[in-house]
Amino acid sequence: TNFADVIVVDRKTGRSLAAPMRLPGRVPERSTRLAMPGSVFSNGLLDPEIREWAWELLVGGAMPSANTPAVDLVSGRVFVAASSTRPGRGVLYALDLTESEDRVGIEIAFATEMGPGSGSSPVLSLSGDRVYVSDEQGVFYAIDAGTGTIVWQVQTKATAAAAAVGANGDIYALQASGPAVVAMTREGRIRWESDLHSLAERALPSSWLLGDPVAIGNGNPTVVADAVLVPVVYGYETHLGRRIPWPVISSLVALDLETGRGMRDVVGLADDSTGVTAVLPDGTLVNSLGTALTSGAAPLAGVAGWLLPGGRELLLPRGGIQVSRPREAPTGALPAD
Repeated sequence: TNFADVIVVDRKTGRSLAAPMRLPGRVPERSTRLAMPGSVFSNGLLDPEIREWAWELLVGGAMPSANTPAVDLVSGRVFVAASSTRPGRGVLYALDLTESEDRVGIEIAFATEMGPGSGSSPVLSLSGDRVYVSDEQGVFYAIDAGTGTIVWQVQTKATAAAAAVGANGDIYALQASGPAVVAMTREGRIRWESDLHSLAERALPSSWLLGDPVAIGNGNPTVVADAVLVPVVYGYETHLGRRIPWPVISSLVALDLETGRGMRDVVGLADDSTGVTAVLPDGTLVNSLGTALTSGAAPLAGVAGWLLPGGRELLLPRGGIQVSRPREAPTGALPAD
């Protein structure tokens, strides 16, 4: 849970199989990397009582655990990022479950300290021998799944999100700023950072007031057979003491696996994703519409009509889930528009 309580239930009945175990660690400070916009999730999108909680859950602050665990389906070992007992530090925990009659015990196999933040969801390598996770400062780690030893670490701009692993063992992570996605080899070398300039320029013109269009990464990457899918928002960015995004168009794009070049827009999204993309066996796409970017930028709508080129308007918050079906039966892993 967000309080770092580990709860085990029977998947068929929902019956509790173990007494809750609270992981050691302190309640961290609010995230300092991304300040909460005053309008985020407002105007009926979320209950005002949980707006701040939802933001901190998104960015991995102010709660001991703000992510989804990874489970090794062979050994049953569970991996979860949480806060450390030391201020400003995080920990990757490995948990083993032991069965005794009709009860389950929970044991900490190892606790590997890393940088601050608990919002990164761990992911296992294809062989299950490594766990990949990032911290709030963008350091990305490969950790031995058996011993907890840090195999390598590399500085990126990775954000509090879930990485994806491709068939060749490469790891793909969303970045908080700059190029939307970074690709790393199993050995810890950065293979590429995504290049979406051509797609952004195709989507929007340059503005003499706001500059050239940009593509802002806005959701976890998903790997299919011949591409990396990632939600982005096309718009503009200005910097007046802080980074100010001007979202105009939301899209799910396909990146080339080898180079990171943006190949095409797969489907337009009704709002920013701020979340996940699921690809179903028949090619259907399911996207969260998390509205963090659009609701945060909503107060700019009044002046956007004067500043955006060609009479374009700011993308307004909507929220929800979008389901997109392929126009034709898919012939490969990458769905049609």
